[in-house]
Amino acid sequence: MIEGVVPIPWDGLIPLNLNPLLSICQSFYAYSAVNSSDNFYRSSELAALAKQVLPESCHTRFSRDIAKAFSQYTSEKSRLSSKSKPIQNVRFNSNDPLSLLLVNWRESLFDGAGSPETYGFIDDDWIPGWDTWLAIVSLNGKPNEHALLCWVPSELCREVDSAINLDAARCMSWLAYDHTNKPYLVGWGQRWKPSILP
Repeated sequence: MIEGVVPIPWDGLIPLNLNPLLSICQSFYAYSAVNSSDNFYRSSELAALAKQVLPESCHTRFSRDIAKAFSQYTSEKSRLSSKSKPIQNVRFNSNDPLSLLLVNWRESLFDGAGSPETYGFIDDDWIPGWDTWLAIVSLNGKPNEHALLCWVPSELCREVDSAINLDAARCMSWLAYDHTNKPYLVGWGQRWKPSILP
């Protein structure tokens, strides 16, 4: 066990468990919007902790230190978000597509292609703004293969979906839920069908 932090398998992400994570993330967004004029979803308050989570950006290897740093990052984001007015009825709706994104950061080509497409929400290393990070999840049951689970704000869904199409390394996948609330990956490097887009 890593200081009480064990990455959740991506296929174990049930909607009920996502509600508190999304509530903190969205409350922090409300706090940050009032208290900061920083870059797109990259608040100065979380910058140092985010740097500890991915000290070498997409070249960072998962370790105990990374898991511990993510726990500290989450605690600080939760503490700061408690200073904002609560957002009422924040609930994850598993029928709402395009809100959860998995990023296998070690697969990134770090070519910068996603940054202009998303107005900088995805950086040159294909990492979304750290204010939107929800969890580190394990992939395929492999001990050293992990991904960031991120919340994608609704105003950026189309842009992120378009960026996924540009990603030659296929390091991103939407996380979706079927009619029984079982999670599934849309597919690494796969866009949503246009008819599903908001």
